[in-house]
Amino acid sequence: MATRYSYSGTLRTIGQELEKRGIDIFELRCQRADYTIQYGDPKPPHTGLLDIYFSGEEIRSLDLDAARQRGGRFKLVSFGRLPEILRALGRHVENKAGKILKISTATSMPTLDSFRLEYQSPDGRIQAEELTSSAMADLALRMYRIRLHVQSQPDRRI
Repeated sequence: MATRYSYSGTLRTIGQELEKRGIDIFELRCQRADYTIQYGDPKPPHTGLLDIYFSGEEIRSLDLDAARQRGGRFKLVSFGRLPEILRALGRHVENKAGKILKISTATSMPTLDSFRLEYQSPDGRIQAEELTSSAMADLALRMYRIRLHVQSQPDRRI
């Protein structure tokens, strides 16, 4: 069953923006195509909580800017970085045909070792999972290998 929501690319774009800003402790909430991120101030003295809001249009614009900067050049991918982990979390929910509600850095483990994911399943139930960064990095690597395999296949149309 295919999901109506495409999260993997959007979350990678958001992860790139969070990484640029030095944000690694956060709570992301999804409302349709819009995302709100609440995070701890990354600059000393780390005293407050701040918010970022991304509309669907802003995310598309950020993604286009990132694609232009890449310019089709090969870039070594680090699957343990925040953009790839968020991408994998998005794919995890897509595979379950779910709807993301919230992603946060888990408080039970050190930063970026674990993420808490809340989503709504197709039957309407709220699901919560705590997923490790290493498990999501493994999923990101599998996603990358699948993309490479698909890209290397010759066009079989007659």
